[in-house]
Amino acid sequence: MSAYATFEELKMAAVQAFVRTAILIDNEPYTGAVPPAGDAPKKATSAAASHRFRPKQASEALTTQSETEREPSPAVAAPTLPEPTSIAGHQLAVRPVTNAFAAKKITCGFYFPTANDADLVEVAYAAAQHVDATIIDWQLREKDTTPAKELITKLLLDDRAEGGRLRLIVVYTGERGLDAECAKLLEHLNKNGLTDFKPEDQNRALSAPHTLITFANKPAVGDRGVEREGPAARPIAWDALPAFVLESYTRLSAGLLQAFALSSIGAVRDDTHHLLSMFPPKLDAAFLAQRAGIGDPGDAEELMTALLVSEFSASIRDRDIAARTLGGDTAAFRVQARERPETMKVEKYSEEPIYKDIVKATAGSGKHILADEATLATLVRNGLDSKKLVFKKDRKKLELQLFADDADGARQLGSFARLATLTRESGTSRRTGRGKIALTGGVIVRTIEPAREDAPEKQTYLLCVQPGCDAVRLQGVYAFPFCRMKQNADNFDLILSPGAGLDDATYKVERKPRDLQLVNFEADPTSQTVQTVEREGKVGFTDTSGTFWEFIAELRPLEAQHFTTLLVGKFNRVALNTSEWLRLRRGQEEN
Repeated sequence: MSAYATFEELKMAAVQAFVRTAILIDNEPYTGAVPPAGDAPKKATSAAASHRFRPKQASEALTTQSETEREPSPAVAAPTLPEPTSIAGHQLAVRPVTNAFAAKKITCGFYFPTANDADLVEVAYAAAQHVDATIIDWQLREKDTTPAKELITKLLLDDRAEGGRLRLIVVYTGERGLDAECAKLLEHLNKNGLTDFKPEDQNRALSAPHTLITFANKPAVGDRGVEREGPAARPIAWDALPAFVLESYTRLSAGLLQAFALSSIGAVRDDTHHLLSMFPPKLDAAFLAQRAGIGDPGDAEELMTALLVSEFSASIRDRDIAARTLGGDTAAFRVQARERPETMKVEKYSEEPIYKDIVKATAGSGKHILADEATLATLVRNGLDSKKLVFKKDRKKLELQLFADDADGARQLGSFARLATLTRESGTSRRTGRGKIALTGGVIVRTIEPAREDAPEKQTYLLCVQPGCDAVRLQGVYAFPFCRMKQNADNFDLILSPGAGLDDATYKVERKPRDLQLVNFEADPTSQTVQTVEREGKVGFTDTSGTFWEFIAELRPLEAQHFTTLLVGKFNRVALNTSEWLRLRRGQEEN
């Protein structure tokens, strides 16, 4: 039984667990009591504020506060803020917005620029760079949308330079004609190289991978009357703004794995102060003793990283987040069968209650399953017991039925395999790290020999199998062992991305001792490791012969250990000159 009734409910729960901070940037804050709609001053609206629709419903938030709440407390001095310079419809009512975010357990900060702030965009950027949700006024200077456009562009370019991040930006404005303003922003983004944004939501929003920019209106005031929602207008009441932010975030984080990640990060955030208490100052001396008493002090740093990650993992496990967000019934929400599901022939089937509704028998054709939504959901919930349900030649085809087509399935399965085996890689959106990379076991490199008249271009891929303890405290020239890797489409160990925009390639690791290749590198005298250098925009290692080995990826530690163990196992094989008859009856051996 799933903890959630629908996938939308799961997404909202994950977003609520994750979103903790927001920033509102507006040049016209109003900190007094919000007057009833009928008492609002009636001022002539500017041409830019005129609307195509008769106003929908005057915001109920304008009448929710009692008269006593509207009176400022004599004991608390009101902050000094910029005076409003335009019509009331462009002002931001600080008090109801603050109260609404607080009720949702979201810490909300404010930046109120003035017309004279020369560094408006830089300050706003610093305030918005690391928050979960950014809410900005469209005119940060009166009748001037340039600062808002520059701020949005700067945030997005920074995100992409860092490898991407989830970014929600809400433009909360008194301007009507939202579709037209959204089109102006799209044009500005295109001119600055951000060309992958697409309009959606009646042209009131722009979306790109990991990014959503959505426009909304401050509630109508004064003589606007009742406002209808449409492409030109989307009035959001002050106290409804946090709910709109959260709902928009569910559009930004639409996947099952993203829900798991958001919930997990939220759990770590909730436990932050508890986690800090696990590392009190009195333990510093114990760490120093650990560092001083071992041959490689750097191992003490690795130990502390592992301990901290372990505490993070405990926070996630204690809340049973994996089971709640990725369990069978919950995961089944995401099953989508193909329009024309394929039939898979069953070779062997042992009667089992969990499979009885999906295994069919047809006269003349034997047992089979139809890969429709019900069948796929059953397999997602219960898994495939290969001892009780065996397919003929359709086993590999079965997993592809969860995708729109075979080509999409191959791409996404490859991406998931890379995520599962590689801790970092170049040429993709995943980070290679801000610092230099040290050459050690699990690092994959390549060198490219340009094509010649008598030979095509040659690419050589190598997997480093140097034990970590032999990759530190190096002096002078040191030889590193590598396993060769050969491209193989049918029988492979690893999937690698050769570069942005190129299809993944599959490789077999040659793990026999005869296939080892030794390459000499000179250690950096300061770090006493072999470190990456940059050459023509690429990161890699230069050997003593001058050959540049481009960094491609680094395996996760257990994956690296797996290949090293396979290699070592070959060294342990013993060649016996004994009875051939007996040898053949020991079973198949690798040559």
